[in-house]
Amino acid sequence: MVFFFIARVFDGVDSALLADANGNYFSYVLIGMVSAYLLNSAMNAMTNDIRSGQTLGTLETILASPMRIIHYLTASGLYSFLTAITRIAGLLIIAGFFLGVDFSNADLLAAFAIIMTTMLCFSGLGVLSAAFILVFKKGNPVSLIIQSSFTLLGGVIFPISVLPQGLHGIAQWIPMTYVTSGLREALLQGAGFAELQSRFIALGTTTILVFPLALMTFSWALSRAKHHGTLGQH
Repeated sequence: MVFFFIARVFDGVDSALLADANGNYFSYVLIGMVSAYLLNSAMNAMTNDIRSGQTLGTLETILASPMRIIHYLTASGLYSFLTAITRIAGLLIIAGFFLGVDFSNADLLAAFAIIMTTMLCFSGLGVLSAAFILVFKKGNPVSLIIQSSFTLLGGVIFPISVLPQGLHGIAQWIPMTYVTSGLREALLQGAGFAELQSRFIALGTTTILVFPLALMTFSWALSRAKHHGTLGQH
């Protein structure tokens, strides 16, 4: 609602910078905040579960069991993922029916595919974040740094084209940039899979590169914690 009233300041302003949101700033920032919520959910799902297990004393029992690591990580993130999908759907419905956002041309299937790919991509970063918690038993600067930089440079609240040239180049390497642009094109302009191919390739490539590294890092962190007998410490 804060951004809804901020957007009213720009009523009647025709800016080429908001072309992918049909010139409407609230539509632009709404999709940006949905993207940020996807990142937040993916980054915090597993770390919150691990931190809770540490403080409650259940983590050692769970991770010492024969359960495969991939099964544990999937189960840890499943509830947050389903919650995120439900809340995003509710938010978009409210925005469409009551706040004047035009989704009449939306390609919902392409948008859902972007969301699924995004959650898988960002979950790899969440696993890296969870590994930090296992090793250091402290608050997680990895999550804070990633979320802050992605929000600043990924086109969440303002177009990346207004950034200084050096930062504009960095933004092209951040997956959030492709999430925000892909969702805006799918939901506000009706772009389909063919038009969004470059977004899927960028997010898929990031997933392929990050996820195996994240799993190896988490496995190392878990083995280290087991070796030192620190799974139950917090």
